[in-house]
Amino acid sequence: RMAVLTRYASVAKQRGDLVRARDLLEEAVALNRRSGDRLTEATCVNGLAEVDRFSGNLDAAAAGYQRAMSLYAAVGTNQVYTSRLNLALTVLERGEYDAVDEHIDAIEAPLRRLGASEYVLCARILRLAAATARGSASSGSPAAAHRTPAR
Repeated sequence: RMAVLTRYASVAKQRGDLVRARDLLEEAVALNRRSGDRLTEATCVNGLAEVDRFSGNLDAAAAGYQRAMSLYAAVGTNQVYTSRLNLALTVLERGEYDAVDEHIDAIEAPLRRLGASEYVLCARILRLAAATARGSASSGSPAAAHRTPAR
């Protein structure tokens, strides 16, 4: 049942039905919590944070990613880096450019050691985006005033 819920939630999220995705993920989190499956619970919590980010609720997204990171860390999985990258993206969207660097600094070396080149590339892109946005914001450019949230 839990696997079906998470798959349906993923489909709903991809289709833009964020309300349905949230409902399914919340049910999955509750089931996983009762069953003690912390890894799947963390994945569902990360999914809920994604729904919050896609909805523009960046504070809730950041809190969700932090919760997912804690759950992943407790399980001892490298999936913690996915939530950390998502958190870096969220703080970028909030305009907290120095925080992006802090998150990337914390994970870039471990990702390189793991050979996770696609994650290292994502981290570098986020760092570059923060540097570019930081420069635009300090120059007072119109591009800085109008940020389009990433999806």
